[in-house]
Amino acid sequence: MASYPLTLVSLGLTAPVVYRMFKTLTRTLRRINPQKRSVFMSPLTMPVCPQTTIITFDIHGVLFTKDYRKIASLVWQNPWVIKILFYALNPFFILDILKLIIKKGVTEEYIIGLGKKHCSFEQFIPLGIAIANAQKPITQTVQLAHQLKQKGYTIHIMSNIGKTIYADLAYSYPEVFKPFDAVIAPCAENDYCGKPHQAFFDQYYKEYSNPKQLLLIDDKPINIKKAVRAGMGGICFVHPHALRRIFTRLEIL
Repeated sequence: MASYPLTLVSLGLTAPVVYRMFKTLTRTLRRINPQKRSVFMSPLTMPVCPQTTIITFDIHGVLFTKDYRKIASLVWQNPWVIKILFYALNPFFILDILKLIIKKGVTEEYIIGLGKKHCSFEQFIPLGIAIANAQKPITQTVQLAHQLKQKGYTIHIMSNIGKTIYADLAYSYPEVFKPFDAVIAPCAENDYCGKPHQAFFDQYYKEYSNPKQLLLIDDKPINIKKAVRAGMGGICFVHPHALRRIFTRLEIL
């Protein structure tokens, strides 16, 4: 009898994760034949080389993929998971979640923002961060990033991870993030403005596009479109092998 409510609680805690699991599954089905997936790029004004171009990677779905087994283990084994159900039934808490959904809030807003606003939920922040960072590197993409750095490219990260959650993930995987020169992520100071909000791309372009051009690698077509609208180039990530082929064709590597 106890397992049924526990399962409901687990699903409630990881609702955003479950939603993203479905999206990941649909993307995986589309990746069965990567050649059939279109790659969208804007016409860059200069040849892509270390002297002219900053190459920017997304984290989730490009450098890392979710470790669902670890997520399930964290939720199932946590002794506080029953308490979360009662806190989550608070109507003010539910209202704040709905506001974030409408705003297209980033993960850190759900975990840290709500935890600080609702004192009773603050004790669950470490668990939320652990679930958000239950990730495993996509080794082939990480290798590409390291090769770009060795060739002299400036490489950035542009992600919705949030600065606090990023710090925790970078601490767990220092070698993955070692070659990156800058991390652009939403934070409390910019009201957690992130992808796919156009202002996030416009601000990045304003800060880093002079004198170099910017090329974004992201797994979401909407983000590529917003990046192009801001003046950047874009590659819609499908699979690391497909990305390597594009790099080879464009003589990036």
